Amino acid sequence: MGVHMRIDPDIAAYSALNRIDRIGLVTADTDCVPQMKLARKSGLQVALFALPGGITPVELVRHADYVRGVVWPP
Repeated sequence: MGVHMRIDPDIAAYSALNRIDRIGLVTADTDCVPQMKLARKSGLQVALFALPGGITPVELVRHADYVRGVVWPP
């Protein structure tokens, strides 16, 4: 609980710095959508990683540049 509140400032900072090209998120929490939008508007690619057996909300998929499935355990 509240993890996205700790991640949001980092995403905003990375978006403003223009020192990275993409950011990857492993989440199913739609509270991350505003930061995903900010990152994309700043020119970052947003990769969303979907865990096996989980449900990835459509809202997250819409705001990601691409979605990758994770095979776990490797």
